[in-house]
Amino acid sequence: MKRTYAFILMAIFLMTGCNAETSSPVLMRKDILADYDYLISMIRDNYPFLNVNKRLNGVDWLQEAEVYRASAPNTASHTQVVSWFQDLIAKLHNGHASVVGSQAEYQYLVNLYGNKKEAQPWTELLGDPSVLNTYGILGNKTSGLPKKIDVQKSSFMVSFLDGQTAYINIPSFSEKFIPNEMKALSAFLPTVKEANRLIIDIRDNSGGSDAYWQQLVQRIIPEPIRWRYYNLLRGTYIKPFIEAQTRNPFESISQLNELPETVSSALPEDVIRDFSRFFPASVHLKPENSIQFKGRIYLIVSPKVFSSSEKFASFAKSTGWATLVGERTGGDGLGADPVLVKLPHSHLIVRLPLIMGVTEQGVINEEKKTDPDIWVDTAKNPILLEDQAVRAILDHQ
Repeated sequence: MKRTYAFILMAIFLMTGCNAETSSPVLMRKDILADYDYLISMIRDNYPFLNVNKRLNGVDWLQEAEVYRASAPNTASHTQVVSWFQDLIAKLHNGHASVVGSQAEYQYLVNLYGNKKEAQPWTELLGDPSVLNTYGILGNKTSGLPKKIDVQKSSFMVSFLDGQTAYINIPSFSEKFIPNEMKALSAFLPTVKEANRLIIDIRDNSGGSDAYWQQLVQRIIPEPIRWRYYNLLRGTYIKPFIEAQTRNPFESISQLNELPETVSSALPEDVIRDFSRFFPASVHLKPENSIQFKGRIYLIVSPKVFSSSEKFASFAKSTGWATLVGERTGGDGLGADPVLVKLPHSHLIVRLPLIMGVTEQGVINEEKKTDPDIWVDTAKNPILLEDQAVRAILDHQ
């Protein structure tokens, strides 16, 4: 814990005391290629979605990466190296995969993981002196990670559309919003108890904290609800990250051939061939200060729904807790936090998801996303009663 505390102090000093105009040392081609080779090897042996990328986007990433290698610059600043690697990572077509390319993005991760015991592998890597030095060099121009959202700018809203239809708009599941917005929900939800319909609109929500939507559900449900899914792994880079979060030895994780047959029989052959281990995950929610709502619940979703909001959509669809309305979601909601990879020469950090989340039906969430029950255009109309998604719900029998 002392190491983590010292790391946070160093990071604060770095972010407040370093001039963004500090001259960036030049990286040579041989060092850039060494970083490239290390990253390619790590992704080849551990990344879960290479074949998903082929099926969804027609991208053979390893083949394209081999061609891309020739474009490595002879010399480059750290900022230029960030751009070169980010163009390569972008070909993975995954919203959780990115190069941490600026002081602001680095600080975001510092704030995210703080001094949490279960985040030790993340904080140790972020606190590496070579990493601190690299992000002291970089400025704040590049962008790849979520930006802080000012609570005052949140468009969270609760209202009644008519006497029998309550509406809640939640644009973010940011952990920072939980105290204020749960307080507002606790005041609003008792007025909803006798309504026929409750609409929860997350069409603009790209994620945040699972705790947000789980606390919301607990304030609504009349009885406990349980949901189960599976996390599939290939490779061993994720080992310290998994052990820190599960507090169990990596070797105790089940072999893939122990997957329930109902799950394994639905998976593509390449998953059965390339993955080695899995562990189940479950969400068990009990009513807490609940209104015990008995009416119909509708969840408005769109392609912007991703990460923890995607997990909420998958939960609602898999359990039948809500009727989904809108368009197919953005995916990659089942799993855990992306791991961090430090490139050995530039000391840049790359974030990568290393878990494939699948439902009890064997559906790969990143590949199939979550389909709505009622398909409708989700372009938002400021006049809610003229909004197509809202109208589809009001007209639904």
